[in-house]
Amino acid sequence: MKEYGIIDEILIQAPKCKNTEKLIEDLRDINLIKDNARKGKLKGYHCTKCNDKGMIYLPDGKTGIKAAECSCMKIRSDMNGVVTSGLSEMIKSRSFDTFRCDELWQRQIKSTALAFADGGADSFFFIGGQSGSGKTHICTALCEELMKAGRAVKYIRWNDTFREILSLSDNKDRQLKEKKLAETDAAEILFIDDFLKSAKPSEAEKSLAFNIIENRYIRSKTTIISSEKTLGEINEIREDIAGRIYEKTGDRFLLKIPRDINKNYRFRNRTVN
Repeated sequence: MKEYGIIDEILIQAPKCKNTEKLIEDLRDINLIKDNARKGKLKGYHCTKCNDKGMIYLPDGKTGIKAAECSCMKIRSDMNGVVTSGLSEMIKSRSFDTFRCDELWQRQIKSTALAFADGGADSFFFIGGQSGSGKTHICTALCEELMKAGRAVKYIRWNDTFREILSLSDNKDRQLKEKKLAETDAAEILFIDDFLKSAKPSEAEKSLAFNIIENRYIRSKTTIISSEKTLGEINEIREDIAGRIYEKTGDRFLLKIPRDINKNYRFRNRTVN
């Protein structure tokens, strides 16, 4: 069956209208409203601009309509990239809304992360200290907020990443190694989880950590870091790494969670001897 469209409407209405051009423009505008109001089927992120179609409809500069990709497709693409990293599963349960704020130190963490989401472009966000205190949770929530604003996030687990990169030889796998390093350098926003987690990082691990931080530092690329080590402890490992992180966080976006078993929410409701 032939689809009824704007041309059919014009043919019906034109004999009744002295100003056919005006009629065409009016009908086009009506169709623009209808097309843009139509609900789409895309999942995973709700866009009020395209109503989850992934496309918006605009005047073509003449009398017709043209389709353009909605800006939400960049967000969807970024979220798809996060799916492969495993962060998407964490996002489901680790949002700002689900972050516990029973105590003052937790409220300070959340307010600092929200301030970073609002005005931390080109800065670093660092949270280090007590295991189980919500460091990965707040960083994940922060990443989600930044993605909602249309920014691209790359997530890496430090131990997985450094072992993979260091396992690539300088000869046979050199191109792959360079590619993976380039991806961390190029990421609009890089979230490094459990940074320098090893009890005693090797010289190779420390060198890799410095190179990644240095390249982000030089390019003023937004970087989010969680670690079980405080910045002071990282300073003892390599002063030049800690110095660059501090220069980019300042005191505003630098968080230290003192070691206290009562701050480990993995042990909540349990007795720990």
